Amino acid sequence: MCEYCEIVGKKRNAIILYEDDLSIVFLKNSKHMVTIPKQHYVILEQLPNDLFAYLLTITNRISSILFESMKCQGTNLLVQNGDSAGQKIQHFSINTFFRYDHDDYNFNWAPVQTSKEELLNAQEELVDGIKVVIDSIKHKFDKNEKPKEHDKKEMHEIISERKNDHPKKDELKEPVNKEHEEVDYRIKQLIRIP
Repeated sequence: MCEYCEIVGKKRNAIILYEDDLSIVFLKNSKHMVTIPKQHYVILEQLPNDLFAYLLTITNRISSILFESMKCQGTNLLVQNGDSAGQKIQHFSINTFFRYDHDDYNFNWAPVQTSKEELLNAQEELVDGIKVVIDSIKHKFDKNEKPKEHDKKEMHEIISERKNDHPKKDELKEPVNKEHEEVDYRIKQLIRIP
């Protein structure tokens, strides 16, 4: 059992920020948050598209709160997809790093210089494969075609339930911090929830 599955199964302690049927968000340290699916998937390509979209939405909403509550000036999102990409735990995760001016994180790397010929060769190898993959999913985004039940069922039900748990937009008021006359970002995010 992997370390993250142990967190899901409550066999390993974690400082949990958010948890629902599909995901857990926890702190790795005071400047690093991790979002994982509860079900075990090793890499991004194994995740259902709806689940990936859901994990990104959760990460986005929680990240927006960081600017206000943690006073960070930015965030980096990192997906280490496979051993060669530095993935140490074999469970898909979205890592969010809270960024501050002059912090000790270094995400800079030197760009690789590539000749035009190398780029054209890479394009030739990739284009046909990309076309096949995109064509196979394109029908899901065709506005004239209704989504198939199995494509929308589980995630759609869960997301609908979550919508009903939140106040309606018109029930929320945007409180203003009188000292700075700035809108509280947490409330602003709640108002955005459809």
